[in-house]
Amino acid sequence: MPLYLIERNIPGAGKLSPDDLKAISQKSCGVLSELGGFPADRASEIVTTIDPTTAQ
Repeated sequence: MPLYLIERNIPGAGKLSPDDLKAISQKSCGVLSELGGFPADRASEIVTTIDPTTAQ
């Protein structure tokens, strides 16, 4: 199943607490399940991932 990175601009997101970010994520998932879509700035298919496990 393809994976996608969905980007949304949230002003001040860098100053939000982990709990605030979790609540935003939960709200986004709830809206998606009800509406089947949600405004996004960009959606990109993830074709490969490079992270620390890539070096193992």
